[in-house]
Amino acid sequence: MSRIDELIAEACPSGVPIKMLGELGTIIRGKRFVKADMVNAGTPCIHYGELYTKYGAWATETFSYLEPTLASRLRFAHPGDVIFVSAGETIEDIGKSVAWLGNDEVVIHDALYAFRSPLDPKFVAYFSQTNDFHSQIRHRISSSKVSAISTENLGKVRIPAPPLEVQREIVKVLDTFTKLETELEMELKAELEARRQQYKYYRDKLLTFSNEYRERERERERERARSVPRQRRGGQPWVRLQSITTQNVAPSRNLCAKVEHFRIMAPMAYKTAFRTTYLTEHFYLSEKTAA
Repeated sequence: MSRIDELIAEACPSGVPIKMLGELGTIIRGKRFVKADMVNAGTPCIHYGELYTKYGAWATETFSYLEPTLASRLRFAHPGDVIFVSAGETIEDIGKSVAWLGNDEVVIHDALYAFRSPLDPKFVAYFSQTNDFHSQIRHRISSSKVSAISTENLGKVRIPAPPLEVQREIVKVLDTFTKLETELEMELKAELEARRQQYKYYRDKLLTFSNEYRERERERERERARSVPRQRRGGQPWVRLQSITTQNVAPSRNLCAKVEHFRIMAPMAYKTAFRTTYLTEHFYLSEKTAA
């Protein structure tokens, strides 16, 4: 038998009582302010939109503040209150909560409720994450353009109410799991970031080639070109200019007509030096052929 079972058997021999939130405490609705009112310093405040993205099951500090003069006209949650989201764009948004454990009062938005009771605030916040809680509020939510739950309907939600000692023992166990979950998430984020950096390193290394490597490849191409006297470049036959001499080419214009059937592909230096009507004393080649 676990420590919690022992405590329940000792303190609640007839079973854990189930009561409505309205029976156990009071529910207070906040007053309206907008995001433009929030500043970097001043009176702590919680906007309803922040509960979805910035808060867990409990908090001791806020992320936003209001000017004290404005805050004095609004409503506050006290230390030990549980702050619930009362309105949102979807039904799933309703009921998100945070136990406020800070030392000071905190201003709450008008789409938030503060639940004040003798219950352990963390116990209530953890219960609000259960399927039992959400299944109870689902059919009590009014949906139109904005989904919302009234203070009256939230007060009808039923919650287990074991003795405070049992509540605190349950909270201690759930806090341990929450801590482990947070540590695991941080480790996974660090591991993921390390893998991203590793990927970037090898991607850049494998796809970046040094100038030395490229020059070596060009030199190999040049060597291959020099090693073969007669090849095809660009799909056209070519012949070295050095091969055109009076010893192996008959000095006649008839031969020139045959030569025009293929193009002499010579390096630029040769084309510049020999761009003339006569390539040799006995071998005539037209300007058109040389081009």
